[in-house]
Amino acid sequence: MLRLRLRSELRKARVSAGLTQRAVADRMEWSPSKLIRIEAGEVGISVNDLRPLATTYGITDRRKLDELLDMARGSRRMPFTEYRDLYSKDFMQRLALESAASVHREFGSLLLPGLLQTEEYMRAVIGTYGKDMSEEGVDRIVESRLARQEVLEGKSEISPSSWTSRWCAA
Repeated sequence: MLRLRLRSELRKARVSAGLTQRAVADRMEWSPSKLIRIEAGEVGISVNDLRPLATTYGITDRRKLDELLDMARGSRRMPFTEYRDLYSKDFMQRLALESAASVHREFGSLLLPGLLQTEEYMRAVIGTYGKDMSEEGVDRIVESRLARQEVLEGKSEISPSSWTSRWCAA
Protein backbone atom coordinates (compact mmCIF):
# COMPACT_ATOMS: atom_id res chain seq x y z
CA MET A 1 0.00 0.00 0.00
CA LEU A 2 2.80 2.40 0.84
CA ARG A 3 4.45 1.66 -2.49
CA LEU A 4 1.21 2.56 -4.29
CA ARG A 5 0.91 5.82 -2.36
CA LEU A 6 4.57 6.62 -2.93
CA ARG A 7 4.38 5.99 -6.68
CA SER A 8 1.32 8.23 -6.92
CA GLU A 9 3.00 11.03 -4.96
CA LEU A 10 6.18 10.79 -7.05
CA ARG A 11 4.27 10.83 -10.32
CA LYS A 12 2.26 13.88 -9.18
CA ALA A 13 5.47 15.66 -8.16
CA ARG A 14 7.08 14.92 -11.54
CA VAL A 15 4.05 16.17 -13.45
CA SER A 16 3.83 19.28 -11.22
CA ALA A 17 7.48 19.97 -11.95
CA GLY A 18 6.69 19.80 -15.68
CA LEU A 19 9.15 16.97 -16.29
CA THR A 20 8.87 13.95 -18.54
CA GLN A 21 10.02 10.52 -17.46
CA ARG A 22 12.86 10.72 -20.01
CA ALA A 23 14.02 14.12 -18.68
CA VAL A 24 14.04 12.84 -15.09
CA ALA A 25 15.86 9.65 -16.07
CA ASP A 26 18.51 11.73 -17.87
CA ARG A 27 18.99 14.07 -14.89
CA MET A 28 19.19 11.16 -12.44
CA GLU A 29 21.45 9.15 -14.80
CA TRP A 30 18.99 6.27 -14.69
CA SER A 31 17.56 4.18 -17.46
CA PRO A 32 14.05 5.35 -18.34
CA SER A 33 12.76 1.87 -17.41
CA LYS A 34 13.91 2.35 -13.80
CA LEU A 35 11.68 5.40 -13.36
CA ILE A 36 8.83 3.72 -15.24
CA ARG A 37 9.01 0.71 -12.88
CA ILE A 38 9.12 2.97 -9.81
CA GLU A 39 6.09 4.95 -11.00
CA ALA A 40 4.25 1.72 -11.83
CA GLY A 41 4.86 0.44 -8.30
CA GLU A 42 6.71 -2.61 -9.63
CA VAL A 43 9.84 -1.79 -7.65
CA GLY A 44 10.55 0.33 -4.63
CA ILE A 45 12.94 3.24 -4.43
CA SER A 46 15.81 3.51 -1.99
CA VAL A 47 16.12 6.45 0.36
CA ASN A 48 19.44 7.26 -1.35
CA ASP A 49 17.69 7.52 -4.73
CA LEU A 50 14.66 9.33 -3.35
CA ARG A 51 16.54 12.31 -1.89
CA PRO A 52 18.05 13.52 -5.20
CA LEU A 53 14.80 12.67 -7.01
CA ALA A 54 12.89 14.93 -4.61
CA THR A 55 15.43 17.68 -5.29
CA THR A 56 14.94 17.18 -9.04
CA TYR A 57 11.19 17.54 -8.52
CA GLY A 58 11.67 20.71 -6.47
CA ILE A 59 10.32 19.22 -3.23
CA THR A 60 11.68 21.52 -0.52
CA ASP A 61 9.08 21.09 2.23
CA ARG A 62 10.86 19.09 4.96
CA ARG A 63 7.64 17.43 6.19
CA LYS A 64 6.74 16.34 2.66
CA LEU A 65 10.23 14.91 2.12
CA ASP A 66 10.12 13.08 5.47
CA GLU A 67 6.72 11.63 4.56
CA LEU A 68 8.08 10.37 1.22
CA LEU A 69 11.16 8.92 2.91
CA ASP A 70 8.98 7.10 5.46
CA MET A 71 6.86 5.68 2.63
CA ALA A 72 10.00 4.52 0.81
CA ARG A 73 11.31 2.79 3.93
CA GLY A 74 7.96 1.13 4.63
CA SER A 75 7.31 0.10 1.04
CA ARG A 76 10.39 -2.10 0.96
CA ARG A 77 8.76 -4.59 3.33
CA MET A 78 6.32 -6.70 1.37
CA PRO A 79 4.24 -8.91 3.66
CA PHE A 80 3.94 -12.66 3.25
CA THR A 81 6.68 -12.97 0.61
CA GLU A 82 7.42 -16.47 1.85
CA TYR A 83 4.11 -17.55 0.25
CA ARG A 84 4.58 -15.97 -3.18
CA ASP A 85 5.09 -19.43 -4.69
CA LEU A 86 1.46 -20.19 -3.77
CA TYR A 87 -0.27 -17.11 -5.12
CA SER A 88 -0.53 -15.05 -8.29
CA LYS A 89 0.99 -11.58 -8.55
CA ASP A 90 -2.52 -10.09 -8.27
CA PHE A 91 -3.27 -12.01 -5.07
CA MET A 92 0.08 -10.95 -3.58
CA GLN A 93 -0.99 -7.35 -4.29
CA ARG A 94 -4.24 -8.08 -2.45
CA LEU A 95 -2.26 -9.38 0.53
CA ALA A 96 -0.19 -6.19 0.58
CA LEU A 97 -3.35 -4.06 0.53
CA GLU A 98 -4.99 -6.29 3.15
CA SER A 99 -2.06 -5.96 5.55
CA ALA A 100 -1.97 -2.18 5.16
CA ALA A 101 -5.72 -1.70 5.55
CA SER A 102 -7.24 -0.13 8.63
CA VAL A 103 -10.62 -1.73 7.89
CA HIS A 104 -11.24 -5.08 6.25
CA ARG A 105 -14.65 -5.92 4.80
CA GLU A 106 -15.40 -9.17 3.08
CA PHE A 107 -18.62 -10.74 1.93
CA GLY A 108 -19.17 -14.42 1.40
CA SER A 109 -22.56 -16.02 0.97
CA LEU A 110 -21.55 -19.69 1.24
CA LEU A 111 -18.37 -19.91 3.30
CA LEU A 112 -16.86 -18.08 6.21
CA PRO A 113 -14.31 -15.55 4.96
CA GLY A 114 -10.84 -17.12 4.85
CA LEU A 115 -9.42 -14.90 7.59
CA LEU A 116 -12.16 -15.99 10.01
CA GLN A 117 -11.87 -19.72 9.39
CA THR A 118 -10.44 -22.15 11.94
CA GLU A 119 -7.61 -24.38 10.83
CA GLU A 120 -9.93 -27.39 10.59
CA TYR A 121 -12.47 -25.44 8.52
CA MET A 122 -9.68 -24.25 6.20
CA ARG A 123 -8.47 -27.80 5.64
CA ALA A 124 -12.00 -28.99 4.86
CA VAL A 125 -12.67 -26.17 2.39
CA ILE A 126 -9.28 -26.34 0.70
CA GLY A 127 -9.49 -30.13 0.55
CA THR A 128 -12.91 -29.93 -1.11
CA TYR A 129 -12.05 -27.26 -3.69
CA GLY A 130 -8.45 -28.35 -4.25
CA LYS A 131 -8.96 -32.06 -4.77
CA ASP A 132 -5.84 -32.34 -6.95
CA MET A 133 -3.70 -30.53 -4.41
CA SER A 134 -1.06 -32.39 -2.45
CA GLU A 135 -1.21 -32.54 1.33
CA GLU A 136 1.89 -30.35 1.39
CA GLY A 137 0.11 -27.77 -0.80
CA VAL A 138 -2.88 -27.74 1.55
CA ASP A 139 -0.51 -27.34 4.52
CA ARG A 140 1.21 -24.34 2.90
CA ILE A 141 -2.08 -22.58 2.13
CA VAL A 142 -3.35 -23.20 5.66
CA GLU A 143 -0.03 -21.90 7.03
CA SER A 144 -0.33 -18.73 4.93
CA ARG A 145 -3.90 -18.07 6.12
CA LEU A 146 -2.92 -18.59 9.74
CA ALA A 147 -0.07 -16.11 9.28
CA ARG A 148 -2.54 -13.60 7.81
CA GLN A 149 -4.85 -14.15 10.80
CA GLU A 150 -2.06 -12.98 13.10
CA VAL A 151 -2.72 -9.47 11.78
CA LEU A 152 -6.33 -9.74 12.98
CA GLU A 153 -5.20 -10.99 16.35
CA GLY A 154 -2.64 -8.21 16.80
CA LYS A 155 0.26 -10.67 16.85
CA SER A 156 1.89 -9.24 13.74
CA GLU A 157 4.28 -6.32 13.32
CA ILE A 158 2.09 -5.12 10.45
CA SER A 159 -1.04 -4.85 12.58
CA PRO A 160 -3.36 -2.12 11.35
CA SER A 161 -4.98 0.25 13.80
CA SER A 162 -8.40 -1.39 13.52
CA TRP A 163 -10.12 -4.19 11.65
CA THR A 164 -13.80 -4.64 11.02
CA SER A 165 -15.19 -7.99 9.95
CA ARG A 166 -18.79 -9.06 10.02
CA TRP A 167 -20.29 -12.40 9.16
CA CYS A 168 -24.01 -13.01 9.22
CA ALA A 169 -25.75 -16.32 8.76
CA ALA A 170 -29.15 -16.28 7.16
